[in-house]
Amino acid sequence: MADLPDLGVPYRFDPATGEDQTGGITVFALHGAAGTEDDLVDVARRISPGVAVLSPRGRLDDEDGGFRHLPRRPPAEDEEELDPDLPTPWAIAVHEAVGELAGFLTDACKALDLDSEDIWLLGFSDGATAAAALFLDRPDAVAGAVILSGKPSFRPPGGRVLDHKQIFCATGRNDELVTIDDYEELVEGLVTAGADVELHWYDVGHEIPDEAVQHAAVWLGKRLAVS
Repeated sequence: MADLPDLGVPYRFDPATGEDQTGGITVFALHGAAGTEDDLVDVARRISPGVAVLSPRGRLDDEDGGFRHLPRRPPAEDEEELDPDLPTPWAIAVHEAVGELAGFLTDACKALDLDSEDIWLLGFSDGATAAAALFLDRPDAVAGAVILSGKPSFRPPGGRVLDHKQIFCATGRNDELVTIDDYEELVEGLVTAGADVELHWYDVGHEIPDEAVQHAAVWLGKRLAVS
């Protein structure tokens, strides 16, 4: 493969392959904490074989090794005294990180000649939290999303800004990092903002089970067939 354009952070880009190149869509894959840009490429291709995959490395070093897209959330007690009607410092930092992701995506679409109107998000863990935040902050930047085991990061903006955007959400009932309350709050925020969400629960921990990949593949295939 030819050298990739410099976009400011390390990233991986795998062009669409095969005779059926999925109608020109690109999966924008956001890896989990302590991960790298290689982590979700195989998952993306299992969800939609032949799809183009764009995966940036998180800009922040993770304390467990690897990288992350968002700063770590502080303990809840550190935010108890804050005004509940104002963004927390962590939420402000998330908005800033999402702005950087959106900027990277815009630059990548231009540099790699991607269809900017047919970008689908795939995020796991920290990457899922970032994907949901990107969706809420920049709803026009992506067509839909697969969000696996993420947390809410800020109060959704008022109004139905997502206007029936399609989102597949899934998580484990035994997830040791993302509680059921966390995920229900995340999903509730997306629905309140106007998204059409299909929600799945699995009897696993903090991981991506094969069943979730299979269900996401069926879900995305149906939406691409009618798009």
